[in-house]
Amino acid sequence: MFLGGLNLGIIWWIGRRKIRNIKSNNELRLYLLMFFGGVVLFWLKGDFIGSFSYQVRDASFKVASLLSTTGFVNKDWEFSSGISAIALLLLATGGMAGSPGSGFGVHRLIALIKYLRRELTRKYNRQAIRKIKVSGEVVNERELDKLQGYTAIFIFIIAMGSFLISLDNESLRIEDSIAVSLSAFVTGGPPITEATLATEYGILGNFTLSVLMLVGRLSILPAAYMILKLSQSIKLNLRGFVSSKRSSDEIL
Repeated sequence: MFLGGLNLGIIWWIGRRKIRNIKSNNELRLYLLMFFGGVVLFWLKGDFIGSFSYQVRDASFKVASLLSTTGFVNKDWEFSSGISAIALLLLATGGMAGSPGSGFGVHRLIALIKYLRRELTRKYNRQAIRKIKVSGEVVNERELDKLQGYTAIFIFIIAMGSFLISLDNESLRIEDSIAVSLSAFVTGGPPITEATLATEYGILGNFTLSVLMLVGRLSILPAAYMILKLSQSIKLNLRGFVSSKRSSDEIL
C-alpha cells in the first residue's frame, strides 16, 4: 500500500538504484514525512494493544491504507477525535502525482502551500518576486489558476456530498457525514468511523454516494466541465421550450 501511493517514476528510479535522481524530489519528502509522522501520531494517540512491534505495524497499516486510498482495514476502524482529524487529512491528501492513489494529491498540496506563502509575502511586500517550484520545476500562473479552481471544486463536492448525506440520514453526525462523503469521493474504501459502517442509506444517500464515487475516479475538471455543459444544454432547451409555448399561445 505504501508503494501504491508513490509516483511510478520514483519506483522505477529506485528499481534502477539511481537514488540521486530522487533526492531533490520534495513531493517524495512530504509523502514520507506524512507517512512516518502519521505512524508516530497514530501510535501515540491511538488505543493500540499488544507489543511495541505489533502496535507500530498496526499504525503503519492504517496510515498506509489512508494515504494510498486503498481502503484496507485490519481491525477496529474507529478513532478518537484527534486521530480522526489526522485520518481525514491523510485520506484527503492521498498519494503522489503519477500514482494509482486518489485524493487531492501531495504535489497539489505543496503547490497550494507555496502559493499561500507567496500571497502572504506579497501582502506585506508588493515588490517581492517569488517563483513557485515543485520538485525543481517552476509552476506557471496558468497552472496556479487551475489549482485554485481544483481546490474550490474539491472542497465544494465534499461539502455538498456531506450535506446531501446528512439530509438522507439525520442520525449521522456532521463528522460522520464528512467522512462518508470524503471516503466515497476519493474512493478510499470504508469510512473511518464505525458509526457509518452499518448505516443504511435511502435513495438520496445511495445516489449521492454513487455520483461521488463515479466523479472521484474521473478527473475533477473534465467532470465539472461536462456537468456545466450539460446544465447549459438543459437551460437552453428549457428556454426554447418556453419560447415556443409562448409563440403557440399567441397564435391561438
